[in-house]
Amino acid sequence: MSEVMDAVPELKGLTAETNQGGLASLLGNLGQSCIDLLRHTPDLASHEEQITQQRGINRISEGAFVPLTNAIRRERQEFGYLLLFRDTADGTELREYRTDKHGRPIVNARSQGGQMTVGFASEWLRLLPGNQPELRFRYLGREEMDGHKTMVIAFAQVPGHVRYPAQFSFDRTLITALFQGIVWVDASEFRLVRMREDLLAPRPDLRLSEMTTTIRFAEVQIPKAPTALWLPKEVTIAWEYKGIAVEQRHLYSDFWLYEVHSKIVPL
Repeated sequence: MSEVMDAVPELKGLTAETNQGGLASLLGNLGQSCIDLLRHTPDLASHEEQITQQRGINRISEGAFVPLTNAIRRERQEFGYLLLFRDTADGTELREYRTDKHGRPIVNARSQGGQMTVGFASEWLRLLPGNQPELRFRYLGREEMDGHKTMVIAFAQVPGHVRYPAQFSFDRTLITALFQGIVWVDASEFRLVRMREDLLAPRPDLRLSEMTTTIRFAEVQIPKAPTALWLPKEVTIAWEYKGIAVEQRHLYSDFWLYEVHSKIVPL
């Protein structure tokens, strides 16, 4: 526990518990909460702000990037963001898209530094009941997080058991990676409050030594929606690749129901 708390600064307020007797029930409630989120969230559109900063580094020290110079390159971009749900033979599929100001899909949203991340807002799908057997879990204790009383669970993907491991591209190289992480679950409603993921192990073969994703969830009131929704509002991805440290924040706001209208045009 001491090693985990040292590695994850967000656990500084944790009241640790060792009893694992209630873990199965907690995972069941968490899984049902994720099912409800998946089933009851309609197709949505929103505004996305992407803030990227990068700098050269020479080593990792106590979990922090140590810069070679003080020069930090920053860039801010804005997009439309679509979150669409589709029923498939295997269940409900979630897809994310970026669009320009005219609503047209953006194929390449790279920053000037060549960085682009997409798909991390849906990492919570790992916690669905059908995906939980791919993970090992451990109950860590209780902590106040983002204004909520939460129960804290650690997880790690099990090599050889993950059907669809995460894939992403660096320098046109497709990388497959496994993750471990922490989730903070509201103690009364079992909704996800925050989720953090780290690489299960560094990838020295690819010079990828660090990668951390943090997702913050919040209640969102959407015009025309019958009730408030619980959605990812902020995603931060930080990684170190080939001596470059990058942090990219994605902020989502101004949600509205996404509808497609069509009309019959006479020939």
